Amino acid sequence: MRFFLSGSIKRNKHLFYITVFLLIFEGIFWVFNWFYYNAVFGFSPSKLMEFFFGTPEYPEKIELSSLLQEVHVFFFVNFFAYFVAAAVLNLVPTFMKGFLIVSTFVLLTLEILSNFLIYFTGGLVFLKLLFFYMYQLSFLLMLIFTFHGLISEEEKTDFNFLRTLIIIFAVFGILFTFLNFFLFKEKIGLSPQSIKEYYLGNPDKFLRPKSFEGLVKVFHPHILSISIFYFTLSHFLLFIPLRFKILLMLSLVIFPIVEASSGFFIRFFWENFVYLKLFSFYISSLLTIFTSFILIKESWKRN
Repeated sequence: MRFFLSGSIKRNKHLFYITVFLLIFEGIFWVFNWFYYNAVFGFSPSKLMEFFFGTPEYPEKIELSSLLQEVHVFFFVNFFAYFVAAAVLNLVPTFMKGFLIVSTFVLLTLEILSNFLIYFTGGLVFLKLLFFYMYQLSFLLMLIFTFHGLISEEEKTDFNFLRTLIIIFAVFGILFTFLNFFLFKEKIGLSPQSIKEYYLGNPDKFLRPKSFEGLVKVFHPHILSISIFYFTLSHFLLFIPLRFKILLMLSLVIFPIVEASSGFFIRFFWENFVYLKLFSFYISSLLTIFTSFILIKESWKRN
């Protein structure tokens, strides 16, 4: 984050080329976002209806846990791709910079929320397609203006809008925490018994116990995403005055890691570690929301 504050990319040739390569990868991500979306959802109302409700011959509504899983991943990956581009764009005095950064986040959020509108109403699939197209267009314009600004404009960090970026990240943190909560509720459950059954199985319900390989496949990508998210969230605490900042930053690291790894302890050591998982899950969620609201309050006050 240091160079986002110092605004010295052009004066550092190596940093300039690294930033350009980063934006090139962002452009590649933007291209493959189309392929991913088409593979998962499709680009026609009929394909979207099939994703949500099955085919006319075999009508079957998608499970809410499966929908939450897809939305959960899509929101996280796209937000961080967007946020990196927005942070670089904040360095250059480009026309419509503020509008593009805010509108792209709003469009991404509306695309995410449209999934649940379709799921619970049984229609309005055109809204999801509309928001995705608009989001992709807005994201592309961000990348174009960022490239143009880096090449032809003088760098000038907008400190006021930097605080707006912090607010945007905090809003994302709140939305993502709620998504994560409902995913946990639908996939694992919020009672000790449901968590035990998820990890240890239940022959009466034809549930198999989780294997070590299965747990690793879940833990491996999650530990990276957890570290990226909570490192960024904790990092923004450095910008605000707070007495218990260090304690809060440590808690934002420890509790999510405990929650993510507790499945191994439940499965292979002691089933009553379910209480540790529940406790760390609730504390992590509350700390994330609490920290996000603090960031919004302090950043808004200073804007």
